[in-house]
Amino acid sequence: MKENNIEMLRFHPKNTRLTRYKVLFLNYVKFILEEMMERTVMEHNINVTASYENRSYFDGGLFQYIGWRILGTLITVFSLGILYPWSLTMVYGWKINHTVIEGRRLQFNGTAIGLFGSWIKWLLLTVVTLGIYSFWLFIALEKWKVKHTTFRDY
Repeated sequence: MKENNIEMLRFHPKNTRLTRYKVLFLNYVKFILEEMMERTVMEHNINVTASYENRSYFDGGLFQYIGWRILGTLITVFSLGILYPWSLTMVYGWKINHTVIEGRRLQFNGTAIGLFGSWIKWLLLTVVTLGIYSFWLFIALEKWKVKHTTFRDY
């Protein structure tokens, strides 16, 4: 109804110049308001989508964690520490495979054999440097863990 009134004002021969400016101004305001509403709707849709896709969470349970830790400890103790890298990869695999970052699940693809080779190298470096390398051992282990972590493709 209002659009018809605006159209009537625009094309009516008795319109004064002032009325035409009013119509032009109203059209401009209408355009600005429509743009603002469209942007608000678009931003709202983007935010809703982003908040859904950016969900990060950990879905592992306490009893699972306790079970993996007990199993890893038993394996390490009964093997006199030789299978400690296997124990680490079991626990790391459980933690990482139960982690979701921004809606994408992580996957751990490291193996005990791969860690065992690095473990021997790190042990030798620690002995040769009289224990000094042990300060970097945690960092080297974290780098190995991150190197073997990827996003799972579905």
